[in-house]
Amino acid sequence: MATYYVKWKIEVEAESALEAALEARRIQLDPNSSAVVYECRKTTSAICEYIDFLKRIELCGAFK
Repeated sequence: MATYYVKWKIEVEAESALEAALEARRIQLDPNSSAVVYECRKTTSAICEYIDFLKRIELCGAFK
């Protein structure tokens, strides 16, 4: 079994970093959220994939 780095990134407006994290977590837990895109890369590779649960899988460049 491989080990992966997984990134989930969104923009939120907030008054503080804590509020931003709380809002992101609320969105993450919302079953109706469309924020379902993840950037995944094996820890041993520079190639990553975007996994979008509403669309399709896409390859991307080096992990940023």
